[in-house]
Amino acid sequence: MEAVAVVGTPRDVVCQYGFMRTTVDIDDDVLRTAKVRAAEHGESLKTLIERAVRREVGEPRSPGQRVRLPLVGTAGGPEVDVSGADIADLEADDDIRRYGAAGLPDQ
Repeated sequence: MEAVAVVGTPRDVVCQYGFMRTTVDIDDDVLRTAKVRAAEHGESLKTLIERAVRREVGEPRSPGQRVRLPLVGTAGGPEVDVSGADIADLEADDDIRRYGAAGLPDQ
C-alpha cells in the first residue's frame, strides 16, 4: 500500500492511504461465526470479510494469492486413498444432513 503526501505547509501535511475504514453492523451470531472461520483459516477477520465481499461483488482474487488447502495425514503416516467419487458421496451426505433430501435428484 502506497502513502501519498498531500502538498501543504509542514503543519498541514497529511498522509492518505489507499484504504478506507468503515463501520458495519453485523449480527452477533454472524460475527462470531466469521471470527471462528477466520481463526480456522489462520487469517484475520479483516481478510475474511474482504474475501467474502470480493466474492459477492464478483471481483477476482488478486494474482498470486495463495489458496489454503487442508492438510491430510502426516509424513510417515498411513496413506489416504480418496477418489473423486468418495468426495462427491461425502458432499451429498453433508447436503442431506444440512438441507434434507428434498430437491435432490433420484439416483
